[in-house]
Amino acid sequence: GEDRQSGTYRGGWRYDVIERVYAIIPSQSGTLRIPSVSMEAQIEDTQASRRRGMQGRFFDPFGSGGQLVRQRTAAAQIEVEPAERDEHRWLPAQELELLDSWKEDPPQLRVGEPATRTITLRAQGTSAEQLQDITLEVPSVFKIYPDQPERENLQNGDNGISAQLRQSAAIVPREAGTFTLPGITLHWWDLRAQRWSTARIEPMEVRVLPAERTAQEQVPAAKIPAMPSNSDDSAP
Repeated sequence: GEDRQSGTYRGGWRYDVIERVYAIIPSQSGTLRIPSVSMEAQIEDTQASRRRGMQGRFFDPFGSGGQLVRQRTAAAQIEVEPAERDEHRWLPAQELELLDSWKEDPPQLRVGEPATRTITLRAQGTSAEQLQDITLEVPSVFKIYPDQPERENLQNGDNGISAQLRQSAAIVPREAGTFTLPGITLHWWDLRAQRWSTARIEPMEVRVLPAERTAQEQVPAAKIPAMPSNSDDSAP
């Protein structure tokens, strides 16, 4: 995550605080060793600065004559548990939700006209790279043109990392009538409850209107009068 700056007082001294939060995602089970993090800082010698006065500050405006301090954190060691074995794809998260939306709500479906549907998957406690693709299924009387999925890591802070995946598709009905779009089911591992959970979008019944008639189709054809007969009744 991005650095966050704040201030605090300890023993009558004011300290500037810089915080950086890391999300660590293990790729396999076993012992995970996290090395120490080091930093360097320069502490201004206030007494020396007063002795030098303004002339000293002119030659050393950035306080380079101060004390150089090096600090290092302790290394960490974590035991990573294996993934729960199941027929479902492994997707651990603290929270997860599936959202369904249309460009027009409620959708207005008409034969030959595309309608855009978007499925959004949001998860807390996982990264965008871990979110699985979503497959939109439609009855055979529809044509579907899916876009590339959009993945995004939303935040990395005190509550951990969260991510989002958006899958959009243009759906074109080819017949008028009432049809059912299949539901979507996603299985995921609930890290808080330590059990499998399910996110679901229920099947959706949609009505498809006939294609609009063009102006040319709406104008009735002109009646052509019958041609007069060529026979001559006066002929002998």
